[in-house]
Amino acid sequence: ASGINAEYGGLSGKVHNELLKGLCNGLPPVIAERLLEKLNCKELDAVPHQLFYNNVLTCLVGHDYKKHSELLYRELGSVCDRGVCEALFQLLAEHTESSNKYELSSSLIARAISSANNYGQQYISNEEFVISALDTYVDMLQTPS
Repeated sequence: ASGINAEYGGLSGKVHNELLKGLCNGLPPVIAERLLEKLNCKELDAVPHQLFYNNVLTCLVGHDYKKHSELLYRELGSVCDRGVCEALFQLLAEHTESSNKYELSSSLIARAISSANNYGQQYISNEEFVISALDTYVDMLQTPS
């Protein structure tokens, strides 16, 4: 009843899910819900330690992603208009799906910004920016088969 499944070398799905839920505290609720939905295991499943470890890292990276998104929002300052942000998120989503994940050059970013739709000076809030960035992160996650 401890939640550790010695026979299979892992945790019960119930304990796994409860621990990940605790790790998602501090993330925007809509993102925590999506992330937990992707990482959720059935309560009676035996969750191997490696899978649990990977899922813990995924939650922790989500917090780091949130922090970096908030910093990026502050750095962008007055250029946080909706069109520019949507172009940047689209570029990020396309790049995370490609084999060149980590090769976002300044010229690619400049091109995305210059081709951004003009929404007539509609600005995006910090919260909306962070949620959109985290949505991109959750979308790129692979679920184990």
